[in-house]
Order: sequence, then C-alpha cells, then structure tokens
Amino acid sequence: MTRVQASAGVVLALAACGPRLPPGAVGEERFLVTLDGQFTTRQTSGPPAPVPPPFQESWRLDLAITPLETHPDDSLTRRWSVVSAVDGAGQPLPLAGRVFDVRQFASGELLQIAHVERALGPGYGMEAWDLLFFAVSPKVPAVGRAAVRSSTGWTTPFGLGRSQRLVHTATWARAPVAASDAPGSIAVTWSDPVAIEGRGTDRGVQPPPTVEWVGQGGDGRVVLRREDGALYAHHLRIARAGTVRFPGAPGGTVELVQEQVLDIRVERR
Repeated sequence: MTRVQASAGVVLALAACGPRLPPGAVGEERFLVTLDGQFTTRQTSGPPAPVPPPFQESWRLDLAITPLETHPDDSLTRRWSVVSAVDGAGQPLPLAGRVFDVRQFASGELLQIAHVERALGPGYGMEAWDLLFFAVSPKVPAVGRAAVRSSTGWTTPFGLGRSQRLVHTATWARAPVAASDAPGSIAVTWSDPVAIEGRGTDRGVQPPPTVEWVGQGGDGRVVLRREDGALYAHHLRIARAGTVRFPGAPGGTVELVQEQVLDIRVERR
C-alpha cells in the first residue's frame, strides 16, 4: 500500500464515521428528495377482498431540517419541515408547512420519529415514507480499503404497519468520486440481495393487522463532505414485499402482499 493510498483510506474512514450532526454546530440544512415507486398488490389468502390495481407514486419534496434540542446522550432532535411538494406532473401536493421531529445520533442512527402520521395523513406515497428517513440520514459505517458489513434499524409510527421496525443490512465499500459530485466529497456504495426487512402492527385496530417486510434487494451510493461527513447526496434503489394480514376481516383472515420497487434520490441544496 502506498502512503497516498493509506492516507486516503484513513480520511475516508474518519469522514464516514465522523460527526454528521455536531451539537450546536449545525444550522438549517435543505434537501431535495425525489421518490419514484411502483406498487403491485395481490391477495394471497382469505375470502375475496378489494385489491387496488397496480399504481405508481412520484413526488418531489423540498425539505428543511433544523436542530431543536441536544440530549444528555449526545443525540439531537431535529425538525423536518416540508417547504414544498409536487407530484410527478409538477402539480402541488398539500404538504407544504407540515412538520415532524426526528431524534438521532451524530452517526445518523435514527432513534425516534414523531408526529409523521399526524403531519402527513394518508396517501402521498405513505407506503414508502418509512424509507425517507434512512435515505436522508443513512448510518454510514467507517469504510477503509476493505468493504464493511453493517446493519441499522429504526421504528416508524405509520405506513402499512403502524409502529413497524425496519432493519437495513448491507455491505459498504469505497467508490470513486464522480465529476458531478460536489468538490471536496467522498463516496461510498452499499448493496445487498435482501437490503431491508421488518415487521409491524397497528394496535389502533382490533384485532390488530400485521405487516412483515421481506427485502428483495437494494443498492445505493452516498456522497459525503470529506471534512465532516455531512450528507451531500444519496441515491438508493430498493425492492421489497410487505405481507399484510387482517385477522378481523369478515369471513376470516385476509392476507395481501404488496410488492414495491422504489427509487429515491436525496440532494443537498
């Protein structure tokens, strides 16, 4: 290994695991978030039930993130505000001004997501909003010359299964910096044949319906600022299937499977 190669590996490792959110030092951050998704639902068991036809979701958010509170464990709560939102045709969505709070560690690890279901309501691609938080705040491990296997999990209080726990597992590796990347940046990629899995339940309904997520593959590319590891961009693709069971359905338990193919892009403004 040359001295230059060794130095680059150390810098990348430090930047990848460095403080993404140093308490008291981060002001407002702005991101453009774009989601394109394809959703296909089929019934797999139980008496006949209404099944939505295949559909697509496409939307673009202008997202502002501001720090609110630093906690004794050095985690930070930040307020995420939707400045504007449009659908795939460029038509406004009624989401501007909605806010919700996210508590996380400096590494990007998500601890608590609050008020999302109240702020956003149903629709607007809520089937995939659980991935928005990982997209904007990926927990990037320290990556040197060798690839690194890493997992991170988070809980979301909404979606196909309310109070659902998701786990993202992938192999992370260094990547070349592209000409389109911001000056002074570094890049890493992640990939896995499963990528994401999870389960959840909606205790607001009795008997509670449940959802189980099975990953069908995913990959992503993350661009970070070299000096402190702040996020510049994240482009991820994930395929997954959610099996939803409704034990309280008339005539017996109904089971539906929704397959999702998602493409999400996050870019710092």
